Amino acid sequence: RARVATIAAAFGPAFWDSSAGAFQDSPTGPVVHPEDGNAFAVLAGLATPAQATAAFAYLDKTTQQPWGNAIADNDTWATPAWGTSPSQRVYPFISYFDVAARFQVNQDKSALDELRRTWGWMLGPTHQTSGTAWEAIGADGNIDGYEQAFTSMASGWSTGAAPALTNY
Repeated sequence: RARVATIAAAFGPAFWDSSAGAFQDSPTGPVVHPEDGNAFAVLAGLATPAQATAAFAYLDKTTQQPWGNAIADNDTWATPAWGTSPSQRVYPFISYFDVAARFQVNQDKSALDELRRTWGWMLGPTHQTSGTAWEAIGADGNIDGYEQAFTSMASGWSTGAAPALTNY
């Protein structure tokens, strides 16, 4: 707890973007408010209750897609190697931490909404192609990089709905 207090004292001023009401990826350079950075700030106890509430409200406003919550609030991270449209791409592995953080701060309704949109999308009758959890959901709501060999249509890392529902 002492280490958390020390880290939190430095973390908040360095990474909290009060104009957005969310944590940013870096204190310098292009501003990106990532799904994982905000979730981990909450899970690690670095976010105050007010910051957690504000951050999730901001992410809900800027990253929600019908197929889950995108990994970033803008496309700054878009590169040929990384991929296009990070503001529309969903990684269920990271979505688990977002869901867990929401449950941790009693935002059960938004956690369940994200579970339904992310895992419900993959398993729904319109988009279901494999009966499994996809590694990533692309900007168009389909399996990300379906034509590319690196994409898994049965990713164990994307099964976070099971522990989230079991634990919370």
